[in-house]
Amino acid sequence: MKLKLLLFFALISLWACEKPKQAREERKYFDLKAWVAETVRQKSGKRCVLVKKTLIDGKSEKQTLEQINWEHELMLFAEADLNSPALTDDYQITENKAEKTVVYQSTNPNNKIQKMTIKGYPDQLSEIAIEVSEVNQFYEAKRKMSLKMLDNQLVAYQILGFQRILFKDAMEYEINAKLE
Repeated sequence: MKLKLLLFFALISLWACEKPKQAREERKYFDLKAWVAETVRQKSGKRCVLVKKTLIDGKSEKQTLEQINWEHELMLFAEADLNSPALTDDYQITENKAEKTVVYQSTNPNNKIQKMTIKGYPDQLSEIAIEVSEVNQFYEAKRKMSLKMLDNQLVAYQILGFQRILFKDAMEYEINAKLE
């Protein structure tokens, strides 16, 4: 009986020391969420000036930001991460090693992220471009977003899009932001 009890506690101990499954799994797609988190960490607390130009339904505005909430600025990009268990095997991966480009193309028309293109992959990222599409009976939105890098450091981003809500006019918008 003591031997069975000892064996039982030994098995429980080994099981308790096992790493969580998610931590052991390698990401199938580019880890955009981690890249954004690292960029937020690097940029936070550093003295930066962000010049942000917005155009919404023909009305333009320019802002120069010296205190930047990087999590807020890059939120839409962090949300475009493909490494969700629900999206496993939903993207066709095309890698061109000569051009250092990888493209993730959705095989499911219902996926929010339809396409992600990464240039300079894997070692010297220069651009990440994302195409987003959300459609249902009440709402339609399409966005093209891109992050521009120099020496793997974010230097600019752009978001172009439109949204249409049932019983409302469509709204077109453009955001161009550049670090100076």
